Amino acid sequence: MSSFPNIGFVRDPSKNVFEKRQLLRNKHQKSGELDDSLLAFMKIKYNHAYDTAERIATYLHSKKGWTLNSDDKFYLVLHIWRVTNRQEN
Repeated sequence: MSSFPNIGFVRDPSKNVFEKRQLLRNKHQKSGELDDSLLAFMKIKYNHAYDTAERIATYLHSKKGWTLNSDDKFYLVLHIWRVTNRQEN
């Protein structure tokens, strides 16, 4: 049994992130990119989640050579915040 809490990931959390990252990478339309001001807002409003997303981005860059764009970081911040602020019913 895993010591990780059930936070909605598949058994291997990295697989879920990598699959979703690939889906984001498949959307290479310039008009579809988010406005950078949205990420700036997320940085202010959800500072802890943003810092975590930055650490993930640094890790992925050092281990896989991937560079996350602002859309990727926005996605990570949103989902990190959602998972860490989920209330148990």
